[in-house]
Amino acid sequence: MDLAARLSLHAGTRPDATALIEADSGRSWSWAELDGRITASTVALRRAGLVPGARVLVGVEHRLETVAWLLACWRCGGVVVPVSPGLPPRERAFFTEHSGAGLSVSAAGAEPQATGVDPGLPSPRGDEGRATAAILYTSGSTRDPKGVELSHGALIESATRVGRRYAMGPGTRFLSVLPLFHGHGLVVTLLAPLLAGGAVILDGPFDAFSASRFWRSVDEHGATIFSSVPAILRVLVALCPPREAVPGRPRFGLCASAPLSPALRAAVLERFGCPVGNSYGLTETAAWCAYGDPEPEHHRVGAVGRPIAGTVRILRPVDGVGEIQVRSPCVMSGYFRNPEATAGAFEDGWLRTGDLGRIDADGHLFLVGRRRDVINHGGFSVYPGEVDGVLEAHPAVREAATVERPSPTHGEVPVAFVALERPVEPSALREHCRGQLAPHKVPVEIVVLDALPRSPTRKVRKDQLRSLARDGVR
Repeated sequence: MDLAARLSLHAGTRPDATALIEADSGRSWSWAELDGRITASTVALRRAGLVPGARVLVGVEHRLETVAWLLACWRCGGVVVPVSPGLPPRERAFFTEHSGAGLSVSAAGAEPQATGVDPGLPSPRGDEGRATAAILYTSGSTRDPKGVELSHGALIESATRVGRRYAMGPGTRFLSVLPLFHGHGLVVTLLAPLLAGGAVILDGPFDAFSASRFWRSVDEHGATIFSSVPAILRVLVALCPPREAVPGRPRFGLCASAPLSPALRAAVLERFGCPVGNSYGLTETAAWCAYGDPEPEHHRVGAVGRPIAGTVRILRPVDGVGEIQVRSPCVMSGYFRNPEATAGAFEDGWLRTGDLGRIDADGHLFLVGRRRDVINHGGFSVYPGEVDGVLEAHPAVREAATVERPSPTHGEVPVAFVALERPVEPSALREHCRGQLAPHKVPVEIVVLDALPRSPTRKVRKDQLRSLARDGVR
């Protein structure tokens, strides 16, 4: 059974229950209304010539119509290519041409539009579970992004696991503030609550996050769960006064896409009475493969969740640290039109994440850094995540990112970039590091920036930091 069919079951059993709420306008659709809009959108897509396996570019906004278009594409057997509606023309052209999307739709449009691109052959269909449902493009920094093919089965299994872990059900009201063109937003904040029969509060746009609007959505629409990235939590802590905890609103928050510092996690709990769990995953794993523990009694400081037994391994560990590899039904089918990259992404059936980590005796996963980011300082390995954690433990540091700088004498040396909560001299931060790190791990330079450069999905742009480390800040 594909995604559209699974979700349509709720229209038959709970037609009058709320499925979607649009926070800024107050509009909402019941399951029956959503199903009706899916039907109308399906007719429009078929009239425009959509056939099973063909790709459709979907400009995703936090609008009711966006969800209807997504589900209609799946009902037609199409493959959705979700993208930001504000993409620069060059990137939009790349996604359109690479995916071969012959049609495009958006929340503002009543009819599909032809892209002018030759779609080529439809994607192979196979059985319903293995048929491709979506192509999500990874955020590229130094080269063109890769298109991650995710099947209906992968998306359903991933969303079901998330819903089961966090006890989602008909009473869930999930506040969705993350972009739906990203695996975290699509799977965790949209599909997981909908498959569980809950309602989704679409609060956007992501690129103009508002702390006041966030809490207004919680209060007015009764949000019980939300998911986030550390940058959003920092905004809430910085801009919002303390709130008295209201039972069940929200029960807890979730966070992924980057490690959540213990200080930020504690600040959210103290200020808002809201526990937060830090999870881990990639686009290639259809969102999460390790599930964060928001419950204080289960949380392990520094952990990024616990994977399901047998789905994650640490390859060839040295002192417990090695590459994180994943094998589960949630893993991607491959990279679209890139068989070489697909072959290189797997080892003996396990997905190579490129991340370094360790798993403790209780099954908690800890990230150490990226395999390609490890700094070789005179033959000693420096894991940037460890340095970042020490810096972020300083009360003056809001966030940190460490990269390598070429050195004629040591090969590479660590350079750290920080954004501050309050003024502090870089020399004081280096002294702080000396008290907690081995000498070869202490950054040779600490550079203060107003904010760390980020991609549209809020990941730190380490390629830009490497250029700054090499060439200097101007």
